[in-house]
Amino acid sequence: MPLRPAVALRALVGDSMRVHRTPSHPWQITAVATFSLTIAMAPGILGLSAANTMLLLPLATPASESLVAIYSSAADKGIDQISYPDLEYS
Repeated sequence: MPLRPAVALRALVGDSMRVHRTPSHPWQITAVATFSLTIAMAPGILGLSAANTMLLLPLATPASESLVAIYSSAADKGIDQISYPDLEYS
């Protein structure tokens, strides 16, 4: 059976009149809850920030589309990735 608007409004007004009689929570509970939520949310925020930085943002180089990886090949070592300074000074 649907609730009539007048009945719902009367119930809402009755509830709002009883609010002042409800004891408020001590400030310690609020502080602990806030601290707990902060600790629980921190790893998620850090993870999303790292994912945004590594996956979604372009590389911070002038021509990021022209970056290449340098590999070396030797009979005894196989294929290995090397750095540019190693290539320059060898």
